[in-house]
Amino acid sequence: MNRRDKKLYTTGEFAKKFNIKKDTLFYYDKIGLFQPIEVDAKGYRYYSSTQIPILATILAFREMNISISKLQEYFATSSVPKLLELVDEQIVGIDIEIKRLENIKRRFESVKENLLEGESVEFEKLYIKKEKSREYIYSNLTDKDLEISLEEWLEMYNEFMLKLNKIDVISIGSVICVEDLKKRNFGRVCCLFIEDRKNEVELEEKTYAVYYYKGGVEEIDRIYSDILNKIEKENYVVLGDAYEEYLITELEGLPENINVVKIKIEIGREYKK
Repeated sequence: MNRRDKKLYTTGEFAKKFNIKKDTLFYYDKIGLFQPIEVDAKGYRYYSSTQIPILATILAFREMNISISKLQEYFATSSVPKLLELVDEQIVGIDIEIKRLENIKRRFESVKENLLEGESVEFEKLYIKKEKSREYIYSNLTDKDLEISLEEWLEMYNEFMLKLNKIDVISIGSVICVEDLKKRNFGRVCCLFIEDRKNEVELEEKTYAVYYYKGGVEEIDRIYSDILNKIEKENYVVLGDAYEEYLITELEGLPENINVVKIKIEIGREYKK
């Protein structure tokens, strides 16, 4: 081989031009994707400057997450139609990945929103707010008339999560039915819920009692009694179910003593005759 006839590069020199490892070129040679232009009697590989565009294309495609097998298939019989097919496949895959990442981003944004809300409120204070009502997705109704244990709630939670089978589930809350509120049966969870964030229907504005507390379920009777007493003191009556949202919870790996629960109940004015 006469190296003066053309510009040739050793494997190390050629790899350095692209800032890649020599092993990458060895691997591409082994699988037949990109091979040296010459191999001498001692087995040394040499590459030509005419191969620079081909390797640049391969590396660019790899950067765009095109698999090795797809590249082998394409370069075996490269053509404009084959390239269009390859590009279309990648566009579809990218669109799917964008949706997945957008869902993950929304999840993180919601977690951040919950954390900031839980850190910024005054606990055990009744807030009266006018808000647009929301659409929810519910679990199956419980058939128990008595209070449920933590173990039973976790079973409901697990069953509901499996039923939803969604990546964008931010947090699951509990519903205490209005009938149980009026009976002061605060330990009975009638179902679980998540907000239906994909529903963009414009809903009417309603008045809600919103209350935040820090702690566990052992104080639930005291908490709900305090909420109902404060609602009555403000001359409101309970119109709807209580929605418990767990803004900060041990389910996220945090200690139980920093749990922050938001309770939201639709209320209305009490008109005396």
